[in-house]
Amino acid sequence: GEEVERYGTDPLKADTDLDGLNDFTEVRLGSDPLRKDTDLGGALDGDEYHGGGDPLDPTDDWRWIDRDSDGLPDFEEATYGTDPEANDTDLDGLSDGEEVKRGTDPLSPDTDLDGLSDGEEVFIYRTDPLIGDTDGDGLSDGREVQLGLDPLSRDSDSDGLSDGEEVDRYLTNPLKKDSDSDGLTDGLEVLRYGTDPWVKDTDRGGMEDGEETKEHLDPLDPSDDRIYMDDDSDGLLNWEELTLTYLRSDGDLDGDGVEDYRTFPNVADSDSDGLTDGEEVFFYGTEPLVRDTDGDGLTDGEEVKVYLTSPVKYDTDGDGMGDGAEIDFDIRSISGDYKGYVDWDGDGRPNFNTNPLSVDTDGGGEWDREEILHYRNPLDPSDDESTVPGGGVLEIKVTRYPRRIEVLSPTLGESVEGVVTDDRGEGVPSLLIKAFLIPEKIVGEEGLEGLLSSPESVPYSAGSGRASQDGSFRIGLVAPAQGEAGENYLVLYISGRGGSAGRVHVVSTVEVVSSTYISLNAPESLLLGDKFLVKGSLTDYWHQPIEGRSVRILWGGEEIVIPTSEGGLFFRTLTATAEGTFKLTATFRGEGLYLPSSYTATIIVYSGELRATLSFEGESFFAGDTLQVEVGISGYTPQMGRLEGSLFLIGTDGQDYPLTTEEVTPPSDTLEVVLNAPPGVYTLSLTLKSPSLPSPLHVIGGELTLLGRALISIESLQLPRGVPVKIDSVVVASSGEPLGGVRVTLKLPEALGGEGFVGTSSPNGSVVIYLTIPPTAPLGFYNATVYLKPPLPYYPPLNYLFPLIVASRVQFVNITYPSWTSRDSPIKVSGRLLDDAGQPLEGEDCILLHIGGDVLARSSLYEGGRFTLTATPPPHLPPGNMTFVLLFTGFEDERAAFYLRESIPLQIEVLHQTYLTFNYSIEKSYVRGEIRLLDEEGEGIEGATLEVVAGGQRMMVHTGGDGSAVISYALPSIRTHYVTVARRAFEREELYRFVARGRRRAVYALYREFLRRMRQRGFDRRREETLREYFSRLERLGVVDGERLKRALPHLERAFYSTTPLSSKAVKEVGRLMEGGEGS
Repeated sequence: GEEVERYGTDPLKADTDLDGLNDFTEVRLGSDPLRKDTDLGGALDGDEYHGGGDPLDPTDDWRWIDRDSDGLPDFEEATYGTDPEANDTDLDGLSDGEEVKRGTDPLSPDTDLDGLSDGEEVFIYRTDPLIGDTDGDGLSDGREVQLGLDPLSRDSDSDGLSDGEEVDRYLTNPLKKDSDSDGLTDGLEVLRYGTDPWVKDTDRGGMEDGEETKEHLDPLDPSDDRIYMDDDSDGLLNWEELTLTYLRSDGDLDGDGVEDYRTFPNVADSDSDGLTDGEEVFFYGTEPLVRDTDGDGLTDGEEVKVYLTSPVKYDTDGDGMGDGAEIDFDIRSISGDYKGYVDWDGDGRPNFNTNPLSVDTDGGGEWDREEILHYRNPLDPSDDESTVPGGGVLEIKVTRYPRRIEVLSPTLGESVEGVVTDDRGEGVPSLLIKAFLIPEKIVGEEGLEGLLSSPESVPYSAGSGRASQDGSFRIGLVAPAQGEAGENYLVLYISGRGGSAGRVHVVSTVEVVSSTYISLNAPESLLLGDKFLVKGSLTDYWHQPIEGRSVRILWGGEEIVIPTSEGGLFFRTLTATAEGTFKLTATFRGEGLYLPSSYTATIIVYSGELRATLSFEGESFFAGDTLQVEVGISGYTPQMGRLEGSLFLIGTDGQDYPLTTEEVTPPSDTLEVVLNAPPGVYTLSLTLKSPSLPSPLHVIGGELTLLGRALISIESLQLPRGVPVKIDSVVVASSGEPLGGVRVTLKLPEALGGEGFVGTSSPNGSVVIYLTIPPTAPLGFYNATVYLKPPLPYYPPLNYLFPLIVASRVQFVNITYPSWTSRDSPIKVSGRLLDDAGQPLEGEDCILLHIGGDVLARSSLYEGGRFTLTATPPPHLPPGNMTFVLLFTGFEDERAAFYLRESIPLQIEVLHQTYLTFNYSIEKSYVRGEIRLLDEEGEGIEGATLEVVAGGQRMMVHTGGDGSAVISYALPSIRTHYVTVARRAFEREELYRFVARGRRRAVYALYREFLRRMRQRGFDRRREETLREYFSRLERLGVVDGERLKRALPHLERAFYSTTPLSSKAVKEVGRLMEGGEGS
């Protein structure tokens, strides 16, 4: 009431004049809620108030006057040297104010000189405009964009190599995981296998690198490639051809004087039968070393590819003649006068041999073998079982046939009977006789003989039968595919035999009477008084229209006679004159050659009084809110059935937004819907439907306004004191679409100074806010207020509370640690930990020393913030400079949220110890001895050079495979001799590394096989588990032996986490552990 009557403000808007200050605050301050700049000084009231100014004093407005609206007041632009009348002085896409907030140079379009303008980095590529290489992959952001790479991903193709390494070092394709498409990613090739990422087959052995690793072969060793290849491309791998033995063979197939029972890896078809070895083994089941597996006289290839017979069945058609015998047979061997009347292979010429796929090639009723045994022609059907003189039919006598046929269904219930005799009056068996019903009016000048010259193409076939042994026949008549009521010729056609032609026999003319069908289109329901069109058609059995006949329509007690027009159509307009359920019947009483038929439809007529109303509470809602709509229904009757209601929002542009479709229960119902539509003004609409209603009922409800809700995502903030902090967030609508141009103000609570920090969202919704917590602010939990001011219509200003934590950074001071360490020399690290004010901290178990995820030592913080850690380096670490990490993990008491984690790297050189042993004997005046150089595991070191000084003599020796070297020197005099041995640098480092790599590969192979077995038993390694945690879990479950695990686990860790060479003992211990995994 106050807003409308007293202040004149909009009760639906928190900020009527859109000046950044809500109406309530303006009234409280005395500024005008209807004027953006109350004091007319040039600055918005909201800008003055949030900036600490007075919206009623025009003299202080200069501090907020921003002529170019770039977020940087004019007086500050003079400080930075930017143009106060240009929104973006350096034209880089970022306003001057945005650049000052982000720390970029407003006078340079590319602050970090990476080839992308600051605006492109912020709005398009989301890269850091202050860092030339945002993702740290060795390529500048501009160069990554130029190459089509992702400047926010170190490894754009996720192949294990950074983009910079691929482009500048290995020259691989940074957009393709597998540059040479050999099945291994570039990272695996470079980092694990040492193969060439640009060569599919690094060792040139014939198998691609990926295939070799899949089969656990060495992609750097060409000698092992061939066994998994198929040199002859026959479908069998080389190793299968070299090892698999077959029981049957045609003997010596390669001419070396020895019978062959294995196929040849370099010959695709070892037995030369036309099928490859792989086809014979995998597809046809034939013998790959036998040309004719079933012994029928045809090679396996001929049977499969030429004659389509079975290569494993001697007689495919089972007629007693082998497949080869049928192919080789010639009827002229029986009689020179015999001719072939069958083209069974489809080549356009009659055959002289029989078909191995048919027991009766000529189809005359007698098997080929029987005809040949009785010296008859198996390719002439006329001589099957008996011989007809002249080869022709002399007489057809019909003894029974119908004079009138009613076509009601495919089976007519009538038949034609008779007998076929030769010129001696004897019955002729096995003849095929076809019956036809041919309308009189389609027979032209060529007569029935001409029409049936190609009987297979005539659509008037009415059945067929075959003459019995005495020549008699009976044909059950069926409805032809095409036909016509009226006079039809009943015709018999007898196929020709051998050299004789077919014969046409006219039985008689018969009267064909057709059934009829009525189709009708009528509505299922009507409203009282509605006019409707009834439309239908009258057709015969063959769906041909019947014209000029009368169809009778019975509706509402009245019979209406309608004649059928062209196409057999009839139609009439009728009226629904009474309420209820009625029958509409269309009847054809039958006339002449057409039988009666009828069709009945049921139509429901309703009173037509159905009405509905819509109501809801409120006028404005946020998009996505739930709205309850009351639906009132009158005039409903149970005959109307189930009512289905569809609610829509109709926009001012006519666009429909469906809300719900569900059952509506009369006389009143409540529909609950979610308002999913863009912000704007809408009209609510309801459509009621029912299967029984003739048409939907449309109802229009009231208007409503949908408001958009701007949302911002800010996680719980843990902010250090006294340090500038950058907060990245995104402003979106409730629909998830990004919102640009939204002014975002984050205001700290009064306990932290109450200062406000401002940012504006970019077109993609991203917004950055820079703020600083006062260095003297108390540690603790607070709530900050975020104000959102969208520039769009129907989006009101909103504010949200976000929790924040004021925390302290910590710093390590007075750190001491050794420059080197070994197994016998532990690492000792000491120092102090202070907070951001320089005050010492105390706490339990909060300081860690770790490397590669392995925690080596823990310490508490004692008086004065002091700590001391002592640790022995893990045995799997390789020699060389290693980075150990000193970490403050935070407190676990009530201070846990108030102190930030901190870590620093410590560079310490790891040294490995070697040992020398010397065993000797003195023979005459010579000293002979063996020196062994051992590593920390007691394994011999091969390929090292040792300097030996003995009795004033100096010599160089080299260690062999077990780390031993033999020395021999003469004793110059009888006195005590001292032997000094010093190890020099390896001269055979490369060989030493190769042997170690072979052992490491063996450990990998054992581990992969172990994992496969464990997966089958349901003991998969979990994603978050370290190697040690995985095997500890298996030990607890009783899957692996604890003692074996204790001996093997250090070797496993060394294989996976270091480059230290592995000993043969390591492989044995890991193998014993993996064998232990077989038990239950």
